[in-house]
Amino acid sequence: SPPLYRREALLVRRDGEVSVRIPELSELQILIGDNAFQAGRNAEIFSRPEYKRTPPIRNGTAQDLVIIGRQVEDVSKKGRVAVPGSGFVLRVQNPASFSRGDKLSYRDMEQVQFAIQGGNSTLIGGKKTDHFISSFYNIRKPSGIMFPPCLYPADYDKARAARTAIGADENGLPMFVWAEGAPKNSYTRGKDSCGASLSEFAAICEDFGMRDGINLDGGGSAQILLSGKRGLKITDRGPDGIEEKERSVPCGLMIV
Repeated sequence: SPPLYRREALLVRRDGEVSVRIPELSELQILIGDNAFQAGRNAEIFSRPEYKRTPPIRNGTAQDLVIIGRQVEDVSKKGRVAVPGSGFVLRVQNPASFSRGDKLSYRDMEQVQFAIQGGNSTLIGGKKTDHFISSFYNIRKPSGIMFPPCLYPADYDKARAARTAIGADENGLPMFVWAEGAPKNSYTRGKDSCGASLSEFAAICEDFGMRDGINLDGGGSAQILLSGKRGLKITDRGPDGIEEKERSVPCGLMIV
């Protein structure tokens, strides 16, 4: 999938180099058949939250290609098409005929073996991240165009919760870190983990030897299973604070 939402990503190249950066869709060439497009050269890109719909098309050669992942999902020669929350719209000034189902690829990412976007980062090049770098949007007080939910605690240093992170050490070996959080319904000091703020979690990852890494989802979906078993308690628990209420999550990472 292409990079979206101006979020930090953990990138692992085929030569083993690991880095954290914010990849921009506008930096990539988009290849559809024999045609190569890039924003600012021979194409425009419309994505959320800046655009809900594309502007009207005033000439007869431009086309709006609705793209999700690596496929064209719709084509319009009139414009005013809805911008998908999980993709973008590519406007091309090209007389070639495109159609739904056309496959595409992204040049300049061929050497990336693995990548995952999340954010905020924990460490970059061995330096702890001490503030928000990725873009996040307040879903409690939305302004402008609606956007996929992405609300982080406002206080980077004090807002504690269960946390998970993925990264690598100085040798490029993969690392997963999980900080247990308090039960949703209660918290007993000295008995329950209080979780970690993003600042504290970056320090924890540093102590474990992480050099580059990003936060994944925290709270109730924060968990790691080793051989099918969890070593820590998940945040979602029953009134007794013991019975676990496992949360359904849309995707996960597996190492075999």
